[in-house]
Amino acid sequence: MRGQLGMTIIEVLVALLVLTVGLLGTVAAAGAAARLIADGHRHTRLAAAATGILEELHDTGCVATDGDRVVAPFEFAWTVERSLELTEIRLIGEYHTGAGTRQVAFVEARWCP
Repeated sequence: MRGQLGMTIIEVLVALLVLTVGLLGTVAAAGAAARLIADGHRHTRLAAAATGILEELHDTGCVATDGDRVVAPFEFAWTVERSLELTEIRLIGEYHTGAGTRQVAFVEARWCP
């Protein structure tokens, strides 16, 4: 069979299998990249909304109290803890995805004599 030109059916099937596995890997990687980009975009918007809330709480001086707020599509809740001359604000922001609820924590401490 040395003088034969072309490929056997087995060689063609193996080549198709290798090509299929490569294409499936590429599609899976593209899907994962799209999810990560969307998640990063949501985190950026969440951080911007959280910064606005923290600035408002900072403007109240040292009399901030616990609370919550919805800045669609995000939900925020915060607690204020005082110890001597330090006030700590813990802000938790959350949003919902197809995979469940994600939470991100922000902490700000300020000097309140």
